[in-house]
Amino acid sequence: MWDNHTFCFTFHAEGKWVGLVPCHTKAVFTFCLFSFTSLGHSVDGNWNEWSSWSSCSTSCSNGTQQRTRECNGPSYGGAECQGHWVETRDCFLRQCPEPHEICDEDNFASVIWKETPAGDAAAVRCPRNATGLILRRCVLDEEGIAYWTLPTYVKCVSIDYRNIQMMTREHLSKAQRGLIGDGVSEVLQNLVEISQDGTSYSGDLLSTFDVLRNMTEIFRRAYYSPNSNDVQNFVQIISNILTEDNRDKWEEAQLMGPNAKELFRLVEDFIDVIGFRMKDFQDSYQVTENLVLSIQKLPANAAKDITFPMKGWRSMVDWARTAEDRVTVSKNILSTGVSGKQNVIPVEGG
Repeated sequence: MWDNHTFCFTFHAEGKWVGLVPCHTKAVFTFCLFSFTSLGHSVDGNWNEWSSWSSCSTSCSNGTQQRTRECNGPSYGGAECQGHWVETRDCFLRQCPEPHEICDEDNFASVIWKETPAGDAAAVRCPRNATGLILRRCVLDEEGIAYWTLPTYVKCVSIDYRNIQMMTREHLSKAQRGLIGDGVSEVLQNLVEISQDGTSYSGDLLSTFDVLRNMTEIFRRAYYSPNSNDVQNFVQIISNILTEDNRDKWEEAQLMGPNAKELFRLVEDFIDVIGFRMKDFQDSYQVTENLVLSIQKLPANAAKDITFPMKGWRSMVDWARTAEDRVTVSKNILSTGVSGKQNVIPVEGG
């Protein structure tokens, strides 16, 4: 048994090893390590928990997986850990495809698409003006022969649209925490200007939908009180993304995102929120090159049939004035049976 001392590994200047000696030595270089209370108690090694199993060593057919563990210790002459530090097991993901079930490497749309088995999708980075991935699937035809589909850009979002999307999410996060904020109107105004310049990818449409949905949730909370300019900008953004130039992009976007019905359901939700959250709400009539929207707040007991578009409305555009289609909302569905209660009546057309 030794008393409690600090011991050191010691070297002389010429590099010769001296050994473990008490630190009162006058050797040139002394490096202290640790203190001993006793050198009489040994500690055996013990295993840590097993790691997770590794990925299968092959992407198809038979392969193997491994997991490992580490031994803590031993110390002071204790015994080594007993057992194995690595375990292996067999794995099987799927049967490897036959040659005719694989899409060959292809150079298309200025992109080299690597060999891909049927049922999988190849992915490459979007152009420099966007974030995300371009996707292209390999599928089987009726005879079981693999072929490439056209690339899809639903995961590509232009940088400008992405920045607006991230700013809106930050505002929503603050609103959900019960904070009060500003700058929401500026975000909507920026999106109006960006969307007027058009979209580059179908992902831009999905990004815009996400912004409008989050804006509706922001307006629903006490974080920010919407005004008439916000309503006008919201409607203008809807109008901008519904232009004829975006038709093909909408067809692609609907494969993985919201369709037209969901878009107009969002508009209805927005109108409902505006009617109850907007200070000093007045009937609103919004008209663009391809969209007319009216928001009316009427007493339920004084409701009457509403025909849309209505003759004599100010700023009526020719395409709406001469449209053969009319929407009539019966007063019967507007009544709540509660005298004096206000209804928000959403009517869209275009």
